[in-house]
Amino acid sequence: MSLAAPVVDDYYTLFEIDGSADPDAIRAALKAARRKWRQLTGSPDKERARMAEQRMEQIEAAETTLLDAPSRAAYDQALAAAVASSAPAAPEPATSGWGERAKAYYYDGDVRNAFVAAKKGTDTDADDVLAWLVYVWAATDLKRHEDADFASAELVHRMPGDATPLELRGGVLDGMGRYAEAERAFRAAVAIAPANPYYQGRVAWAMLDQGRIDEAVREAWALVDRFPDDTYAVKVLRAASEHLRDRKRPKEALDLAGSILGRFPSDTDAVLLVVLAVQDLESAGDVQNALAEAWRLHDAYPHDERAQRLVRYVIGALRQRRMAGAALTESRRLLAAHPEDEHARTAFALSRIAEAETRLSPAGPGSHIILNKAQAAHYDEAIREVEALAPQDADVRRAIAGMREYHAAQTKTKVRLGFGKVVLGIVAVVLILIGLANLASGGFIWLLFGALLGWAFWSVSFRKQYQLNYKAADPANRTKGLR
Repeated sequence: MSLAAPVVDDYYTLFEIDGSADPDAIRAALKAARRKWRQLTGSPDKERARMAEQRMEQIEAAETTLLDAPSRAAYDQALAAAVASSAPAAPEPATSGWGERAKAYYYDGDVRNAFVAAKKGTDTDADDVLAWLVYVWAATDLKRHEDADFASAELVHRMPGDATPLELRGGVLDGMGRYAEAERAFRAAVAIAPANPYYQGRVAWAMLDQGRIDEAVREAWALVDRFPDDTYAVKVLRAASEHLRDRKRPKEALDLAGSILGRFPSDTDAVLLVVLAVQDLESAGDVQNALAEAWRLHDAYPHDERAQRLVRYVIGALRQRRMAGAALTESRRLLAAHPEDEHARTAFALSRIAEAETRLSPAGPGSHIILNKAQAAHYDEAIREVEALAPQDADVRRAIAGMREYHAAQTKTKVRLGFGKVVLGIVAVVLILIGLANLASGGFIWLLFGALLGWAFWSVSFRKQYQLNYKAADPANRTKGLR
């Protein structure tokens, strides 16, 4: 006797996720599931395509639920309660009509009972094609790969000359990792129905799964040219871009995503692929190309928040790489394009602060000091320019407060030399000069006395000033946490 399905979708079973899986394992499982079900969204079998769309929606919901700790805890409680309260389903008589019954179970989302009913149907009537069909669907969803393999092979045998069971079997083989066999099944479907772009698209996707990315891309572009109104080939191209990223080929992934955008400018998914590929370029150290590509995307889609965010991301990378001058130049350009955008203002403020810090000359371990008026003026200008933006970012406000305090300490610090200090300094210089002039005839003693008096002059006149500067000039505290 089978059990009725819980009201709550069981994401753990649907997507093969262990109940104790960490967020990284969940992301990996959902990524694999998304790749699988996205292949089926263009199926000519409308019900199968509808189910694939439903699974894609469930994947999105699973991400939202399982990757947020409080949401996951509440979901686990609800799922446990639903399973505990599920009641046995009413037994069905072993009569004809099991195929329809299995189909009804499946479309209601009760995959387990659909599997049981379909198996009963094939046992009762081996020629019940509908029962075999649902048998394949349900076994695939339940990850019962051997059952799905057998049922799909039987379906092909019982429906010769029909492309649908061949496509279904190809999907089963693909899910089992038997990609070369899956490609052959899809090609057989194409031979029967050459005007169906979906079957040809599945051939290209099987190539992707085998790692033959370049072949798959050529196949997909040929499909785009032949069926310009069909969207499935574009899905294959997007998947190829993701495969290239996974294989650490970000430049090729970027070129492909850019080509998709060139052909389909309104493809928002391709915009995201460009963003991800540019980020990969920057992570690989190719920051200049990443910057150029980020601006190219921004200029093509100036009102797309993802494009703006990408430019800010690369600007932040420039700061982290201690390229503060370049970061300031790019942030000025971004601010000019979006003067009212708070994120652009924050990016400029952070870059302006970082650039001002680099203008300070080092004056000791872990500290900086303004050594001349030009540096002091530039530092003061940076403070006033950032303050004029009225920044809302807490890190920026804190950094500016620290910079003001430091600048104030610098401007107040002056060297006051009394008469005695002046005489001490003059004597030290005279003794050092005498020692140098008579170094060959005992002048070393005069040089030593001069050096000691010079050290004393430094200590009483300047040492206190530099101690004050070391205390005030703490860049770790001034700019702590800046992005």
